[in-house]
Amino acid sequence: MLHWRMAMICPDCQQNLDDVPVGDPCPQCGGARRSAVVPAQAAMAAASAISASATVGYNLEPGWPYQWRILQRHLARLGEQYQGINSLGTLDVEETVHALFLSLLHLGDWLHQDSTIPPTKDMVKDWIDDHPDSLGLCRDYANTWKHMKRNQSGARIAQITEIATGPNGYRVTIGYRPYDQPSQLMTSIDALDLAEQSEQDWREFLRVHSISIPP
Repeated sequence: MLHWRMAMICPDCQQNLDDVPVGDPCPQCGGARRSAVVPAQAAMAAASAISASATVGYNLEPGWPYQWRILQRHLARLGEQYQGINSLGTLDVEETVHALFLSLLHLGDWLHQDSTIPPTKDMVKDWIDDHPDSLGLCRDYANTWKHMKRNQSGARIAQITEIATGPNGYRVTIGYRPYDQPSQLMTSIDALDLAEQSEQDWREFLRVHSISIPP
């Protein structure tokens, strides 16, 4: 019978966290997330099905960098899917897009809810309003996905209109239009282009407010 101890690591930088108390940040990158993994040597030694378990403790107040890193993981995943890396099909791509744009919107909430940094709710809202073709469109996409229908004055509908596949990966098209003009043709934009521009706009927001970007 094989026995081993699962290792606790930081999923953002792979730093070992076995001796770091639950709730404390990663000493290498400052991240708040944890992941339990089986050491490679133990996994390779297994010759038959083996059951193992582990408990992962979570910081109950992880701060805005937690959402930032989730955003980065979804963005990297969509980039991989555009290259055809480890893709499970169009549904997998669709779910990545949903998660990515929700994270791009929710980052704003985490920024103004985190009392350790200066931005207020109005600052975040004004920044999104000042970037209607990037962050504003992310907000439209997330709200369309969240509510299914939009009927507020001036609201836009934004949603996936096409996922194209090819030998080099996937391409996702997002279409948007005013909600009250159903006969108007949707304006199209590439999902990865939109996400990358929005991420850069958030980086600029952090720079303007002298907030260090997590590694």
